[in-house]
Amino acid sequence: MLDSFLRPADPERITGDARLFPGTWGAETAFPQTLENLEAQLVLIGVPGTRDQSGRDVPDGSTDRIRRALYGLTAAHSGQKVADLGDIVPGRTPRDTRAALREIVGELLDRGIVPVVFGGSQELTLPMYEAYAQRSRSVNLVGVDAFVDLAEREEVNGRTWMWHVLEHEPSWLFNYTQLGYQSHFVSPHMVEAMERLHFDHLRLGQLRQNMRDVEPAVRDADIISFDLVALRNSDFPANTLSGPNGLFGEEACQIARYAGLSDKLSSFGVFGYEPDLDRRSQGAALAAQMIWYFADGFYNRKGDSPRRESEHYTRYHVNLDIEGYELTFLKSQLSGRWWMEVPFKPDDRHERHALLPCSYDDYELALKQEVPDRWLRALSRLNV
Repeated sequence: MLDSFLRPADPERITGDARLFPGTWGAETAFPQTLENLEAQLVLIGVPGTRDQSGRDVPDGSTDRIRRALYGLTAAHSGQKVADLGDIVPGRTPRDTRAALREIVGELLDRGIVPVVFGGSQELTLPMYEAYAQRSRSVNLVGVDAFVDLAEREEVNGRTWMWHVLEHEPSWLFNYTQLGYQSHFVSPHMVEAMERLHFDHLRLGQLRQNMRDVEPAVRDADIISFDLVALRNSDFPANTLSGPNGLFGEEACQIARYAGLSDKLSSFGVFGYEPDLDRRSQGAALAAQMIWYFADGFYNRKGDSPRRESEHYTRYHVNLDIEGYELTFLKSQLSGRWWMEVPFKPDDRHERHALLPCSYDDYELALKQEVPDRWLRALSRLNV
């Protein structure tokens, strides 16, 4: 049944050569015609023909242009198991298209396969989240975007999707983290709303000042949704709303690699590509390279997410005289990454969030008798 939601990819039509050169993604990617007996660790899913944030219809062809750029890149990991399922067949309405994506993502989650969704608008994050909610899975969601998409509207689009996530009942959202937003696009009351909800957020200037703060946030995510409008126009011209400020291409690829490295992350989305604005295909090339770096991170995962009784971590205890807390930090002996323990009410639903990824900077802050903000927000979320 689910196969009817998909239009298989045709590498020969896209590239002119069914297998491309040996050692490239085109040669190493499987192109199954059905979900039956699917053997893959990562799966590509395109969603063409949805609307951008300005309400403009994005023409078909966006996903194939990204594929064309991706298939020619080097397959850097021997034995990588990647399959391209093709495109979601557009439904009669955007709601139908989102429903099809929700079912496909859910099926892949059940099989332990990581979907990489690309094309279309960031509203497609909503059905990805709904796939987790249908399975009663608590979710940490990270959005990379120049805007905060919390506009309160009945219509689901690229500027309202996050509001619909918050309105979903029952709620399975544990935390939302906003990365790379630009203050001149985001009203102070919107930032205050994120604070009231104990959401984490890093505006563009903070992110650029210290990329080490980005890695723990990304490492704690189940879903990462990357809106390409977060990139500056000089690096990514293929979006109606992209402007003179934003992330550099290298920073976008770094965030994508952080996402792939996360043992916890189970789905990744790259949205906001508009092919008719991409005259020299530089936008498609950058989107493809982000997917490449995500896969590079995925195939370099350390598998060292800690358990409370694990022996492969060094524990550091910091007594905070002023606050009356003892903070416990864990450092992986394998990767050198850090986590913090956060006290929580007994609740199987949220216990998996009680070991909070952090950075060495957070440990140094605690040594100075200051409680890291990320720990305080997590404490509030775990004990509501």
